Amino acid sequence: MSRAQWLLRQLTSQLWLRALAFSGVGIAAALVAYLLRDQLPDHLDAKFGADSVSSILHILANSMLAVTTFSLGIMVSAFASAASTATPRTTQLLRADSVSQTVLSIFIGAFLFSIVGIIALQAGLYGLNGRIILFILTIVVILIVVAALLVWIEHLSHFGLLADTMKLVEHAAANSIADRLRRPYLGASRHPGHLPDGPVTPVQVDRIGHVQNIDLPRLAELAEDIHMAIYVEMLPGTFNDSVVPAAHVAGQIKAETAAAISRAFQIGDDRSFDQDPRLGCIVLSEIASRALSPAVNDPGTAIAIINRSVSILAPWMRRESATGGETETQYANVFVPALSTRELLDDIFTPIARDGAAVIEVQIALQKALASLADISGGATVTTLAEMAQHSFDRAMDALPAEIDRDRLRKHQLVAHKKS
Repeated sequence: MSRAQWLLRQLTSQLWLRALAFSGVGIAAALVAYLLRDQLPDHLDAKFGADSVSSILHILANSMLAVTTFSLGIMVSAFASAASTATPRTTQLLRADSVSQTVLSIFIGAFLFSIVGIIALQAGLYGLNGRIILFILTIVVILIVVAALLVWIEHLSHFGLLADTMKLVEHAAANSIADRLRRPYLGASRHPGHLPDGPVTPVQVDRIGHVQNIDLPRLAELAEDIHMAIYVEMLPGTFNDSVVPAAHVAGQIKAETAAAISRAFQIGDDRSFDQDPRLGCIVLSEIASRALSPAVNDPGTAIAIINRSVSILAPWMRRESATGGETETQYANVFVPALSTRELLDDIFTPIARDGAAVIEVQIALQKALASLADISGGATVTTLAEMAQHSFDRAMDALPAEIDRDRLRKHQLVAHKKS
């Protein structure tokens, strides 16, 4: 996506922006009563909203301040719980949770609505009819707050728990993989795996960190301007050390053009789930590895991760078995490498095979998962999956203490080979 689109997506995922928007709505709602005070007939009973609205607004202001503070404390506790029970990488998803952000923003907006309303009442800005409008708006705000509280109560029943965190990671990984399936090369042409003959200019990015986004529309524009092809060498998620070229240009270019190409690569300290399918796979394996640690000893979570991984990777494996079906190329003069199937499989299964080598239930589940993926792919990835199954089998045979467990694993290894 373009740099502007990426920055907008990052901005809209921030809590403060949504809270600021709802705060503006709350302040605007309080001022509506002032703006519409002359639109009502003069004969309406002025006592309808005179004293009662002031007391209601005071109650609303006090309660919303307390609820907001309490809710923020719950969110921080949920972040800490997810970091300790799952992995610190999951807090990125919890911070971007839309339900939490919306509910907190409603509370803050209701608080500011009541504060502005109280100030305007004390200043005598509303007049007689304005108080009636403010009273009606206050009732509407209270109904919205009650609905938000009900949603928040339901959300808190699972927010930050391990099962909910796993589901968030699963959805993030599945969405990222689905997006990559729709655009295997991010809308560009496929990198041939080698550079063309003739002069080639390497382009490095000075900042050290992970590639979070590549502004392909900008690269396509630059490629058209210089009438040269640009070969991207780093996918989102790749660690940039400022030495290895992030891209190559098929020809000699000026320093200004090289600087413009390097600016198309957004570098940050952390990887992003949006365009990096491997990150979701890595985080899932980290959750499984922590569950398999001696301190936790929870093989059931690792097995659940293995089963979820089959669901996540199934669309990718079906793509492996498909023939033809090339996607439309938006940026013909930009070449982007394909995401490796082996890397996706390694990211999820290799850590689990290593850390769960001595747990027979995990090893059997792993062999079944690899066999299922082989069936789903129609044999297109049989070599890779059979190799991974063999590596996992070899680790387990060295780690399993009981011969009966080794015998059980041999049976399932045969089934995995047969299905593969």
